[in-house]
Amino acid sequence: MTCDFLFGNLRRIWTCLFIYAVTLAFLLQLVILPYWFPGLHAGNGLWVGGDWVGFHRIAVELYEKIILQGWEAWELRPESQSPAGIAAVFYVFFGPHPWVLIPLNAAVHATTGVLLVCMVQPLVRNTRHALLCALPFVFFPSGLVWYAQIHKDGIFFLGTLLCLYGWILMSRLETWTGRFAQIVPPLLYLFGGCFLIWIMRAYGVKMMQGIGFIFAAVLVPRFLFATLQRRLRLSQAILALLIVVALPPSFGFLKDRAENGEVTFINDALLNDFRPAGSFAEKSRNAINELQWRKTDYLPSFLDNSFLTLSVVRSGYTGSEGGSNIDTDVHFHSALEFFPYLPRALQIGLAAPFPTSWFGGSFIKAVSAVEMVFVYAVLLFLPYALWRWRKRLEVWMMFGYCSIFILIYTYITTNVGSLYRTRFGFLMLLLVLGIAGAIALRQRALAVTLPTALRQVGKS
Repeated sequence: MTCDFLFGNLRRIWTCLFIYAVTLAFLLQLVILPYWFPGLHAGNGLWVGGDWVGFHRIAVELYEKIILQGWEAWELRPESQSPAGIAAVFYVFFGPHPWVLIPLNAAVHATTGVLLVCMVQPLVRNTRHALLCALPFVFFPSGLVWYAQIHKDGIFFLGTLLCLYGWILMSRLETWTGRFAQIVPPLLYLFGGCFLIWIMRAYGVKMMQGIGFIFAAVLVPRFLFATLQRRLRLSQAILALLIVVALPPSFGFLKDRAENGEVTFINDALLNDFRPAGSFAEKSRNAINELQWRKTDYLPSFLDNSFLTLSVVRSGYTGSEGGSNIDTDVHFHSALEFFPYLPRALQIGLAAPFPTSWFGGSFIKAVSAVEMVFVYAVLLFLPYALWRWRKRLEVWMMFGYCSIFILIYTYITTNVGSLYRTRFGFLMLLLVLGIAGAIALRQRALAVTLPTALRQVGKS
């Protein structure tokens, strides 16, 4: 089913989510921080100690330049920070106050929530149940970081999930068996999503290309088998194959290319995005030599260089100080060393912060502890969801997509606080599947127990 905002239920859901996000964000910026928790208030409605404080400063400086010099002074990524470039535009029209961004951030948050509803609705077949599955993403307090402050994550999550939804629509045979116009929405989701990713984290387009090649490798045999089974006409299959195979390379028109020694896609955006300290970029460049990287001869160069990139970025984190650091003694000196660490990476990616770090800490730690209790409970139902819908390709696409992103961020991030934020959207999609599994399990239990109860009542 194509997600259409003209559909009444989805419009109402979007409106409710938007109003909720706007209300809570204004309360946080204008009431909660200034008056209830002034010790946590950095001024201008911003929480102390976050990247958003720096983004606001950069945006104000750019806003002042635009006022003096005109729009030719504007740039998308001042100091390599696109949130500041976007904020500066709003500051010019509405004044240099972070609250002017709240409607945009709330709209992004609400749209992502509706997108999750669209993805899970074909599984649970009920809009209310689908909304229930998406509620953790909407209501978890962690989300305030991007819809009540200034950050990259909200738009980045929307972009990545738009791309995933586009691929899911591409995988459905009905997309290709109807009118040609049915192909347009998935393409818009894919390229629109890539554009949003490029704005916030240009290196993400490279990641989308890699995942796109994986999806294309899965969909090509699917379309061929569908043709043999006469579920697709030959002309439809040819069109599907041409588009699916051409899509991943076509994302390259947005890709930022940069050469850095033997690494083919370490660029300033990547180094800047993951910097626990100001000297991160310098440390990362020096790390290429310090790692003494050993090439794996039977791996293609681009793949070996991809592992090298992950190792270099991780080295920038391991040299930093932080109370929530984890496994900072782990380094990778070849592509083969990544695989023995995979079980540990899954453990950290899905379950960190662990219960041992929940107590005796800050307010943020307490909030994350409550969220993680819910995460643990819901993930228990994920295996059932995978088994329940094991024949549904889109379920495996969602699961694989999120797992890849979570693993990438776990491999490069040795700081649990940063990981908690960067994996959020992808972990939430796994929770969507888990809640859907719990709903399906409950419905199955009712289907078994209710007839038995009725029979017992009849006998009595």
